[in-house]
Amino acid sequence: MEIPNNSYIASENQLIFLDTTKLVGVQSFNSSLNPGLRPLTYAGIGSKQVYYLPDSEQNTNVSINAFLINQDYYFDFVTGNSLFNTYVLVEKANNLTNAYSIISGYGVNYSCSYSYGQIPTISFNYIGIRNAGGLGISDINTGQLYTISTGNYDITPILVADAGSISLTLEDSFSTNRVLSYSLSTRSNKIPVYSMGSRFPLRIDKLGATDISCNFEVEISNFTYRKLRELPQNNVIKNLSLVVNSHDTNQAIKTYSFSNLNLVQEELISTDSQNIKVNLSYNTQIYG
Repeated sequence: MEIPNNSYIASENQLIFLDTTKLVGVQSFNSSLNPGLRPLTYAGIGSKQVYYLPDSEQNTNVSINAFLINQDYYFDFVTGNSLFNTYVLVEKANNLTNAYSIISGYGVNYSCSYSYGQIPTISFNYIGIRNAGGLGISDINTGQLYTISTGNYDITPILVADAGSISLTLEDSFSTNRVLSYSLSTRSNKIPVYSMGSRFPLRIDKLGATDISCNFEVEISNFTYRKLRELPQNNVIKNLSLVVNSHDTNQAIKTYSFSNLNLVQEELISTDSQNIKVNLSYNTQIYG
């Protein structure tokens, strides 16, 4: 008996691009089409065929989980206003016939977390507002696909951080590379604006500021602890810089810089088997 040839696409042959930039470090990519349809039902429909009609906006919800390797491809798409396209190539960069495309996406959520001994991990969510799926050449940016198809995407070297290559500087407080863990998160309040006569948004508006939350656990030998009753009258306003470098060449992978952060939590951790640690949480907002 002949065994059928059940072909598959191996993960190492999949390439993912934001515009013309190849993403390095992706662990998972999930795209969910929302057709925005509902069945048309009414009294007396009987056994007639049920039709589906537009009921809400059509969009694509996308989530990416990735290691922070080489650079941060995602953060600016949440804090900024730019739209971007996504191309998932299931074989090679010069084979575009089976590309899965998502046109005009805007970033919504971003988080980056790190614990001692692990690679920093990013979670990124965005929404595509135009077409998505197996699109034809006429539906997508042919200039971007031409650049992708003619490019060389052998990524060398690979830049990865470790515990000794992550440093935190808090204005007038301390600077240390003894960062045991950190988490950064942001959510942008963006909404699509529609007009009668079109199912596509006219534009994407940002409502208010973009919130930034930062949490750090560090080992430090010289630290000025806050007095509870000084807050909130004398709240701590700081500028912060978190630098993530490669572990071998000390080349910069990502620098997070935030100003006017407000202290929202300060925790001292002392045990009989570990060094003294401080857990700090700050919030700020980015306008524009």
